[in-house]
Amino acid sequence: MRITEEQQKTLDSLRCERLSSNDNNLRSVDEFVNYRNDSIANVLRNEAYEEDEQGRVAYFGGM
Repeated sequence: MRITEEQQKTLDSLRCERLSSNDNNLRSVDEFVNYRNDSIANVLRNEAYEEDEQGRVAYFGGM
Protein backbone atom coordinates (compact mmCIF):
# COMPACT_ATOMS: atom_id res chain seq x y z
CA MET A 1 0.00 0.00 0.00
CA ARG A 2 1.31 3.44 -0.90
CA ILE A 3 0.62 6.68 0.87
CA THR A 4 -1.71 8.98 -1.05
CA GLU A 5 -0.84 12.52 -2.06
CA GLU A 6 -3.47 13.84 0.36
CA GLN A 7 -2.01 11.80 3.22
CA GLN A 8 1.49 13.09 2.40
CA LYS A 9 0.23 16.69 2.45
CA THR A 10 -1.26 16.10 5.89
CA LEU A 11 1.98 14.58 7.17
CA ASP A 12 4.00 17.44 5.72
CA SER A 13 1.79 19.96 7.53
CA LEU A 14 2.60 18.52 10.98
CA ARG A 15 5.49 19.62 13.13
CA CYS A 16 6.97 18.43 16.37
CA GLU A 17 8.89 20.65 18.78
CA ARG A 18 10.15 20.77 22.33
CA LEU A 19 7.52 22.17 24.66
CA SER A 20 9.79 24.90 26.00
CA SER A 21 11.02 25.99 22.56
CA ASN A 22 7.96 28.15 21.98
CA ASP A 23 6.17 30.31 24.55
CA ASN A 24 2.86 29.68 22.78
CA ASN A 25 3.09 26.05 23.90
CA LEU A 26 2.70 27.15 27.51
CA ARG A 27 -0.71 28.61 26.67
CA SER A 28 -1.65 25.62 24.50
CA VAL A 29 -1.10 23.03 27.22
CA ASP A 30 -3.24 25.09 29.58
CA GLU A 31 -6.23 23.92 27.55
CA PHE A 32 -5.18 20.26 27.36
CA VAL A 33 -7.75 17.80 28.71
CA ASN A 34 -7.65 14.03 29.09
CA TYR A 35 -10.92 12.66 30.42
CA ARG A 36 -9.58 9.14 30.91
CA ASN A 37 -6.44 10.07 32.84
CA ASP A 38 -6.38 13.62 34.15
CA SER A 39 -3.01 13.08 35.85
CA ILE A 40 -1.37 13.20 32.39
CA ALA A 41 -3.10 16.48 31.61
CA ASN A 42 -2.26 17.78 35.07
CA VAL A 43 1.46 17.18 34.52
CA LEU A 44 1.32 19.00 31.18
CA ARG A 45 -0.57 21.94 32.65
CA ASN A 46 1.49 22.32 35.82
CA GLU A 47 4.96 20.76 35.56
CA ALA A 48 5.97 19.91 32.00
CA TYR A 49 7.02 23.33 30.71
CA GLU A 50 9.38 23.99 33.61
CA GLU A 51 10.78 20.44 33.57
CA ASP A 52 11.43 20.72 29.84
CA GLU A 53 12.94 24.19 30.16
CA GLN A 54 15.32 22.98 32.89
CA GLY A 55 16.27 19.88 30.89
CA ARG A 56 15.01 17.41 33.49
CA VAL A 57 12.42 15.82 31.17
CA ALA A 58 11.96 16.33 27.44
CA TYR A 59 8.38 17.01 26.38
CA PHE A 60 7.41 17.29 22.73
CA GLY A 61 4.25 18.51 21.10
CA GLY A 62 2.91 18.79 17.62
CA MET A 63 0.61 21.05 15.78
